Amino acid sequence: MFTDPTERKWLEKLLHPLIRERAEQLAAAAAATGHRFVFFDVPLLYETGWNAWVDEVWTVYVPVEAQRQRLQRRDGHSEPEIAARIASQWPIDEKAGRADVVIDNSGSPSQTRQQVETAWKRLAERLANRTQEESF
Repeated sequence: MFTDPTERKWLEKLLHPLIRERAEQLAAAAAATGHRFVFFDVPLLYETGWNAWVDEVWTVYVPVEAQRQRLQRRDGHSEPEIAARIASQWPIDEKAGRADVVIDNSGSPSQTRQQVETAWKRLAERLANRTQEESF
């Protein structure tokens, strides 16, 4: 699919509306049960326009070479498969440049976790402040 743009576009046209509909259902169900945060993992966030649908974008960043190595190690992809997969998405540097929060995943798992925890605390504080302002 990643090496044939026509096939990829056909599949995206078929699946993306269904995925979006299900995501909206899940977000509504979460809100109805009192959840204040909903996270979506959307590899094609900007390509599909989902960035306009969310309040905040978090991007997990890793240099392209590390991304290549991880794809090869995790999934056993060949170099042409890896290149096609990476080429099917916006460049990671561009995604990071547009994101509200960037989590640098090129360090250790504990370093990545610390960044997520810090970003989570900031998000929770902003929401708490906004909730307090709205109650006045």
